[in-house]
Amino acid sequence: MKFFLICLLFFIDNNVKAQFQPTKEYVVFIHKADSLYSAKEYLKSSEMFSNAFQVNDDLGSVKNRYNAACSWALSKKNDSAFYQLYRIVAKGNFKDYANLTNDSDLSSLHSDARWEPLLKLVLENQTKIDNY
Repeated sequence: MKFFLICLLFFIDNNVKAQFQPTKEYVVFIHKADSLYSAKEYLKSSEMFSNAFQVNDDLGSVKNRYNAACSWALSKKNDSAFYQLYRIVAKGNFKDYANLTNDSDLSSLHSDARWEPLLKLVLENQTKIDNY
């Protein structure tokens, strides 16, 4: 049974990765978003991340969605930040609890009622994945 579950997770993980094929436009928007983030223009960076996801049929890598969440949080747009974080937890099986809790970009989210339930889901992902 355990072998079957491992095979199933491997298949799902590879299938999800195979589905994410960034378009050229996506890559251009991500590059712009990263540059704007580096220039501390967080709201513009957030918007570029959103444009990237939009031109790519609402698909984005976990890393890029995490970075978008950071930009949204630094822009004080908590709803959008949480949207990105909950999405990578649910669809991307995000499990990096240490990074999430120590990332100063996300510190403005810590007092929000959605923070603790998010952390619980990340820990569940970590446990689920580490046990396989």
